[in-house]
Amino acid sequence: MKPPNGVLKPGQEGMVCQLKKALYGLKQSGHEWHQRLSDVMLNELGFSRSEVDNSVFYKHEGETHMIIPVATDDMAVMSKHMGDVIKFKSDIQRFFDITDNGELKWFLNCEVQRN
Repeated sequence: MKPPNGVLKPGQEGMVCQLKKALYGLKQSGHEWHQRLSDVMLNELGFSRSEVDNSVFYKHEGETHMIIPVATDDMAVMSKHMGDVIKFKSDIQRFFDITDNGELKWFLNCEVQRN
């Protein structure tokens, strides 16, 4: 990968640039994304991480019982109370741009039915 034109000054040929954040498509991008998401979920939003699967976060506080499995940049928000789901979506929007696709119908190639 070559530095963009104009970044290196004369005499700096052969030097490298340090990335301050991961770029989409690089090997470490997924790891960096998961680290950032984990930091927000654990330290900012008060979730805990499943001991069985590092990509599953949960919160049990009073009447709030939420489980959020994450697959790369997709997540399913599960709770008995719609108010908890709405609050979570509002909270996570402070840190990330999100797309709300409405009620979950498919997740990780599994069909989801509510009853």
